[in-house]
Amino acid sequence: MKRIITLLALVCLYTTLAFSQKKYELVIEKTDGTEITVNSEDIVRTYFRVNGSNKTDYELAVEKKDGTEVAVHTALIVRTYYREREALLQCSDGNHPHMIDLGLPSGTKWACCNVGASKPENYGNFYAWGETQPKSVYDEITYQYVTGTDTDGDGLYDRDIQYQDIGSDIAGTSYDTATANWGAPWRMPTNDQCEELCSNCTSEWTTQNGVNGRRFTGPNGGTIFFPAPGMPYGGEIIDVGEYGFFWSSTRNEYSSESALNRFFDSTRVVWNNSGRYQGNTVRPVR
Repeated sequence: MKRIITLLALVCLYTTLAFSQKKYELVIEKTDGTEITVNSEDIVRTYFRVNGSNKTDYELAVEKKDGTEVAVHTALIVRTYYREREALLQCSDGNHPHMIDLGLPSGTKWACCNVGASKPENYGNFYAWGETQPKSVYDEITYQYVTGTDTDGDGLYDRDIQYQDIGSDIAGTSYDTATANWGAPWRMPTNDQCEELCSNCTSEWTTQNGVNGRRFTGPNGGTIFFPAPGMPYGGEIIDVGEYGFFWSSTRNEYSSESALNRFFDSTRVVWNNSGRYQGNTVRPVR
Protein backbone atom coordinates (compact mmCIF):
# COMPACT_ATOMS: atom_id res chain seq x y z
CA MET A 1 0.00 0.00 0.00
CA LYS A 2 2.85 2.40 0.82
CA ARG A 3 4.32 1.77 -2.64
CA ILE A 4 1.00 2.57 -4.32
CA ILE A 5 0.46 5.74 -2.26
CA THR A 6 3.95 6.91 -3.22
CA LEU A 7 3.33 6.19 -6.88
CA LEU A 8 -0.04 7.97 -6.81
CA ALA A 9 1.82 11.20 -6.11
CA LEU A 10 3.03 11.01 -9.73
CA VAL A 11 -0.42 11.96 -11.00
CA CYS A 12 -0.45 15.19 -9.00
CA LEU A 13 3.16 15.98 -9.90
CA TYR A 14 2.48 15.41 -13.59
CA THR A 15 -0.34 17.96 -13.50
CA THR A 16 2.10 20.53 -12.08
CA LEU A 17 4.81 19.75 -14.64
CA ALA A 18 2.36 20.00 -17.52
CA PHE A 19 2.26 23.77 -17.01
CA SER A 20 6.04 24.16 -16.63
CA GLN A 21 8.21 25.65 -19.38
CA LYS A 22 11.05 23.23 -18.54
CA LYS A 23 11.34 19.77 -20.08
CA TYR A 24 10.85 16.81 -17.73
CA GLU A 25 10.79 13.05 -17.98
CA LEU A 26 9.13 10.38 -15.89
CA VAL A 27 11.68 7.91 -14.52
CA ILE A 28 10.63 4.40 -13.47
CA GLU A 29 13.58 2.87 -11.60
CA LYS A 30 13.41 -0.93 -11.58
CA THR A 31 14.71 -3.60 -9.21
CA ASP A 32 17.12 -4.98 -11.86
CA GLY A 33 19.00 -1.67 -11.90
CA THR A 34 17.58 -0.44 -15.20
CA GLU A 35 15.25 2.49 -15.69
CA ILE A 36 12.44 3.42 -18.07
CA THR A 37 11.98 7.05 -19.06
CA VAL A 38 9.03 8.78 -20.72
CA ASN A 39 9.03 12.44 -21.75
CA SER A 40 6.37 14.31 -19.78
CA GLU A 41 4.94 15.97 -22.89
CA ASP A 42 4.30 12.51 -24.40
CA ILE A 43 2.15 11.34 -21.47
CA VAL A 44 -1.66 11.30 -21.66
CA ARG A 45 -2.14 9.82 -18.19
CA THR A 46 -0.57 7.54 -15.57
CA TYR A 47 -2.72 5.12 -13.58
CA PHE A 48 -2.82 1.82 -11.75
CA ARG A 49 -4.66 -1.27 -12.91
CA VAL A 50 -5.07 -4.85 -11.81
CA ASN A 51 -2.42 -7.12 -13.31
CA GLY A 52 -4.12 -10.33 -14.44
CA SER A 53 -6.83 -12.05 -12.41
CA ASN A 54 -5.30 -11.35 -8.98
CA LYS A 55 -7.09 -8.22 -7.72
CA THR A 56 -4.31 -7.47 -5.22
CA ASP A 57 -1.69 -7.47 -7.97
CA TYR A 58 -1.12 -4.09 -9.66
CA GLU A 59 0.92 -2.50 -12.40
CA LEU A 60 1.69 1.10 -13.22
CA ALA A 61 0.51 2.07 -16.72
CA VAL A 62 1.70 5.14 -18.62
CA GLU A 63 -0.51 5.98 -21.59
CA LYS A 64 1.28 7.90 -24.34
CA LYS A 65 0.01 10.29 -26.99
CA ASP A 66 1.16 8.05 -29.84
CA GLY A 67 -1.26 5.34 -28.66
CA THR A 68 1.37 3.12 -27.05
CA GLU A 69 1.83 2.54 -23.35
CA VAL A 70 4.43 1.51 -20.80
CA ALA A 71 3.33 -0.95 -18.11
CA VAL A 72 5.46 -2.13 -15.17
CA HIS A 73 4.45 -4.45 -12.32
CA THR A 74 4.59 -2.54 -9.02
CA ALA A 75 6.72 -5.28 -7.45
CA LEU A 76 9.46 -4.49 -10.00
CA ILE A 77 9.53 -0.76 -9.22
CA VAL A 78 12.06 0.70 -6.77
CA ARG A 79 10.85 4.27 -7.18
CA THR A 80 9.31 6.65 -9.68
CA TYR A 81 10.06 10.34 -10.02
CA TYR A 82 10.28 13.22 -12.45
CA ARG A 83 13.56 14.89 -13.33
CA GLU A 84 14.48 17.74 -15.60
CA ARG A 85 15.37 16.25 -18.95
CA GLU A 86 19.03 16.50 -19.84
CA ALA A 87 18.80 14.95 -23.29
CA LEU A 88 19.33 17.12 -26.37
CA LEU A 89 18.37 16.69 -30.00
CA GLN A 90 22.00 17.27 -30.99
CA CYS A 91 25.27 18.36 -29.38
CA SER A 92 24.89 21.87 -27.96
CA ASP A 93 28.57 22.56 -27.25
CA GLY A 94 32.01 20.94 -27.08
CA ASN A 95 31.46 19.46 -23.63
CA HIS A 96 31.01 15.83 -24.75
CA PRO A 97 29.48 13.36 -24.24
CA HIS A 98 25.92 14.61 -24.61
CA MET A 99 22.84 12.47 -24.07
CA ILE A 100 20.82 12.64 -27.29
CA ASP A 101 17.06 12.14 -27.44
CA LEU A 102 16.09 10.50 -30.74
CA GLY A 103 12.41 10.13 -29.86
CA LEU A 104 12.65 6.33 -29.60
CA PRO A 105 9.60 4.41 -28.29
CA SER A 106 11.48 2.96 -25.28
CA GLY A 107 12.80 6.38 -24.20
CA THR A 108 16.40 5.19 -24.67
CA LYS A 109 18.88 8.05 -25.07
CA TRP A 110 22.09 7.54 -27.07
CA ALA A 111 25.46 9.15 -26.41
CA CYS A 112 26.79 11.57 -29.03
CA CYS A 113 30.17 9.82 -29.26
CA ASN A 114 31.97 6.52 -28.70
CA VAL A 115 33.78 5.42 -25.57
CA GLY A 116 37.30 6.83 -25.79
CA ALA A 117 36.30 9.67 -28.15
CA SER A 118 36.42 13.37 -27.27
CA LYS A 119 33.86 14.36 -29.91
CA PRO A 120 31.39 12.65 -32.27
CA GLU A 121 33.72 12.38 -35.28
CA ASN A 122 36.55 10.82 -33.22
CA TYR A 123 36.66 7.06 -33.59
CA GLY A 124 37.24 6.33 -29.93
CA ASN A 125 38.73 3.01 -28.83
CA PHE A 126 38.17 -0.55 -29.92
CA TYR A 127 37.16 -3.10 -27.29
CA ALA A 128 36.74 -6.85 -27.23
CA TRP A 129 33.31 -7.90 -25.93
CA GLY A 130 33.35 -7.82 -22.12
CA GLU A 131 36.74 -6.10 -21.86
CA THR A 132 36.94 -2.57 -20.52
CA GLN A 133 40.36 -1.45 -21.77
CA PRO A 134 41.69 -1.06 -25.33
CA LYS A 135 44.80 -2.92 -26.53
CA SER A 136 47.04 -3.17 -29.58
CA VAL A 137 46.11 -6.65 -30.82
CA TYR A 138 42.65 -8.26 -30.96
CA ASP A 139 42.66 -12.03 -31.31
CA GLU A 140 41.80 -15.08 -29.22
CA ILE A 141 45.27 -15.17 -27.67
CA THR A 142 44.86 -11.68 -26.17
CA TYR A 143 41.19 -12.09 -25.20
CA GLN A 144 40.71 -12.29 -21.43
CA TYR A 145 37.81 -14.71 -21.42
CA VAL A 146 39.00 -17.69 -23.46
CA THR A 147 41.68 -20.33 -23.04
CA GLY A 148 43.02 -22.87 -25.50
CA THR A 149 46.01 -23.95 -27.59
CA ASP A 150 47.19 -22.15 -30.71
CA THR A 151 49.21 -24.80 -32.53
CA ASP A 152 49.97 -22.85 -35.70
CA GLY A 153 50.59 -19.35 -34.29
CA ASP A 154 47.81 -17.62 -36.23
CA GLY A 155 46.30 -15.95 -33.15
CA LEU A 156 43.33 -18.34 -33.04
CA TYR A 157 42.99 -21.32 -30.73
CA ASP A 158 42.50 -24.62 -32.55
CA ARG A 159 42.58 -27.03 -29.58
CA ASP A 160 41.11 -27.15 -26.07
CA ILE A 161 39.04 -24.00 -26.65
CA GLN A 162 37.03 -22.86 -23.64
CA TYR A 163 35.14 -19.55 -23.58
CA GLN A 164 34.27 -18.19 -20.15
CA ASP A 165 30.59 -17.48 -19.56
CA ILE A 166 30.37 -13.83 -18.48
CA GLY A 167 26.63 -13.61 -19.06
CA SER A 168 24.14 -13.57 -21.92
CA ASP A 169 23.75 -9.80 -21.54
CA ILE A 170 26.52 -7.77 -19.91
CA ALA A 171 24.76 -4.36 -19.80
CA GLY A 172 25.42 -2.66 -16.48
CA THR A 173 27.77 -5.39 -15.22
CA SER A 174 31.49 -5.21 -14.47
CA TYR A 175 32.05 -6.41 -18.06
CA ASP A 176 30.16 -3.44 -19.54
CA THR A 177 32.67 -1.20 -21.36
CA ALA A 178 30.43 1.87 -21.18
CA THR A 179 29.65 1.58 -17.47
CA ALA A 180 33.28 0.83 -16.59
CA ASN A 181 34.59 3.88 -18.45
CA TRP A 182 31.80 6.44 -18.08
CA GLY A 183 30.00 5.23 -14.96
CA ALA A 184 26.34 4.33 -14.40
CA PRO A 185 23.72 4.89 -15.69
CA TRP A 186 25.64 4.78 -18.99
CA ARG A 187 25.71 1.24 -20.37
CA MET A 188 26.18 -0.70 -23.58
CA PRO A 189 23.05 -0.96 -25.74
CA THR A 190 21.25 -4.27 -25.82
CA ASN A 191 20.57 -5.93 -29.15
CA ASP A 192 16.94 -4.78 -28.85
CA GLN A 193 18.05 -1.18 -28.36
CA CYS A 194 20.31 -1.42 -31.41
CA GLU A 195 17.39 -2.78 -33.42
CA GLU A 196 15.14 0.00 -32.12
CA LEU A 197 17.70 2.58 -33.27
CA CYS A 198 17.93 1.12 -36.76
CA SER A 199 14.19 0.51 -37.15
CA ASN A 200 12.97 3.90 -35.94
CA CYS A 201 15.62 6.21 -37.36
CA THR A 202 16.58 7.10 -40.88
CA SER A 203 20.30 7.02 -41.64
CA GLU A 204 22.59 8.39 -44.31
CA TRP A 205 26.25 8.03 -45.19
CA THR A 206 27.86 11.43 -44.81
CA THR A 207 31.04 13.30 -43.88
CA GLN A 208 31.29 15.26 -40.63
CA ASN A 209 34.32 17.50 -40.20
CA GLY A 210 36.19 15.45 -42.79
CA VAL A 211 35.30 12.06 -41.27
CA ASN A 212 33.15 9.47 -43.08
CA GLY A 213 30.34 7.86 -41.18
CA ARG A 214 26.61 7.36 -40.84
CA ARG A 215 24.19 9.86 -39.33
CA PHE A 216 21.01 8.58 -37.67
CA THR A 217 18.01 10.89 -37.42
CA GLY A 218 15.17 10.04 -35.04
CA PRO A 219 11.44 10.71 -35.55
CA ASN A 220 11.77 13.82 -33.33
CA GLY A 221 14.65 15.26 -35.37
CA GLY A 222 17.39 14.25 -32.94
CA THR A 223 20.65 13.15 -34.59
CA ILE A 224 23.78 11.15 -33.77
CA PHE A 225 26.83 10.44 -35.91
CA PHE A 226 28.75 7.15 -36.06
CA PRO A 227 32.23 7.59 -37.58
CA ALA A 228 33.57 4.72 -39.70
CA PRO A 229 36.82 3.57 -38.03
CA GLY A 230 37.41 0.38 -39.99
CA MET A 231 38.57 -2.52 -37.82
CA PRO A 232 41.68 -3.79 -36.01
CA TYR A 233 43.37 -6.67 -37.80
CA GLY A 234 46.79 -8.18 -37.21
CA GLY A 235 47.98 -5.36 -34.99
CA GLU A 236 46.89 -2.55 -37.34
CA ILE A 237 43.68 -0.72 -38.22
CA ILE A 238 42.40 -1.45 -41.73
CA ASP A 239 39.77 0.14 -44.00
CA VAL A 240 39.55 3.40 -42.03
CA GLY A 241 36.68 5.54 -43.29
CA GLU A 242 34.99 2.67 -45.12
CA TYR A 243 32.88 0.97 -42.45
CA GLY A 244 32.38 0.40 -38.74
CA PHE A 245 31.08 -2.03 -36.13
CA PHE A 246 29.58 -1.23 -32.72
CA TRP A 247 28.88 -3.78 -30.00
CA SER A 248 25.62 -4.61 -28.33
CA SER A 249 25.68 -6.02 -24.80
CA THR A 250 23.97 -9.21 -26.00
CA ARG A 251 25.79 -12.50 -26.56
CA ASN A 252 24.77 -14.75 -29.44
CA GLU A 253 22.25 -17.18 -27.94
CA TYR A 254 23.43 -19.96 -30.26
CA SER A 255 27.17 -19.60 -29.70
CA SER A 256 29.11 -18.75 -26.55
CA GLU A 257 32.01 -17.60 -28.73
CA SER A 258 30.28 -14.63 -30.37
CA ALA A 259 28.20 -11.56 -29.57
CA LEU A 260 25.81 -9.34 -31.54
CA ASN A 261 26.75 -6.00 -33.07
CA ARG A 262 25.85 -3.71 -35.96
CA PHE A 263 27.85 -3.23 -39.14
CA PHE A 264 27.51 -0.09 -41.25
CA ASP A 265 29.08 1.29 -44.40
CA SER A 266 28.11 3.65 -47.21
CA THR A 267 25.18 1.49 -48.37
CA ARG A 268 23.62 -0.16 -45.32
CA VAL A 269 23.30 -0.82 -41.59
CA VAL A 270 22.83 -4.50 -40.71
CA TRP A 271 22.63 -6.92 -37.81
CA ASN A 272 25.91 -8.76 -37.40
CA ASN A 273 27.53 -11.45 -35.29
CA SER A 274 31.25 -11.28 -34.42
CA GLY A 275 33.72 -13.28 -32.37
CA ARG A 276 33.86 -11.89 -28.83
CA TYR A 277 37.63 -11.35 -29.13
CA GLN A 278 37.25 -8.91 -32.03
CA GLY A 279 37.66 -5.18 -31.52
CA ASN A 280 34.54 -3.04 -32.01
CA THR A 281 33.62 0.48 -30.91
CA VAL A 282 31.11 1.03 -28.09
CA ARG A 283 28.35 3.65 -28.17
CA PRO A 284 26.74 4.06 -24.71
CA VAL A 285 23.05 4.52 -23.94
CA ARG A 286 20.98 5.57 -20.94
